[in-house]
Amino acid sequence: MYITRTNTHLVTHGNSQDLDLFYQWFVGFSDAEACFKIKPRYRDGKKEIHSFSFEFEIHLHIDDLNLLKHISASVGTGRIFIRKDRKSCSFVLGNEEGIRILLNIFDHYPLNGIKQLDYLDSKEAFLSYFNRSGLLSNSLRDEIFKLKEGLNTGRVDFYMPKDHKVKITPY
Repeated sequence: MYITRTNTHLVTHGNSQDLDLFYQWFVGFSDAEACFKIKPRYRDGKKEIHSFSFEFEIHLHIDDLNLLKHISASVGTGRIFIRKDRKSCSFVLGNEEGIRILLNIFDHYPLNGIKQLDYLDSKEAFLSYFNRSGLLSNSLRDEIFKLKEGLNTGRVDFYMPKDHKVKITPY
């Protein structure tokens, strides 16, 4: 079973019911264990940001390595990293195509908790960055950096969108 992307739609191959159940589980697991990251890249070690990279990461104990491999296979992309101390491992999506697949998943299967706010801010930054025309402007750089500063532990606004509905499934 694998996923491909056509513009903004997920196309599933294999057992779509199994994939639907996996996505329901994946949303809940991501609510608890995932992290969205926006990483500024600096020019020649200076303070000037010349670009951004975007990541989604799930970091677990090494005993859960097979679970991360299953997630990677089910999502159809991503890389698995084992830390040097061999006590932990991570599933990381960090390229444009992989993040676009992830956006499609979380748009169809929204996160339930505060992680949804991190997702929405990361998505806004990602789409602004990759859908821009021309070079990275100072105003866009500042906008993305502000969104980055409000992610994860930097979040100070905890108000969910009015149209957000919590959906709990058995998975």
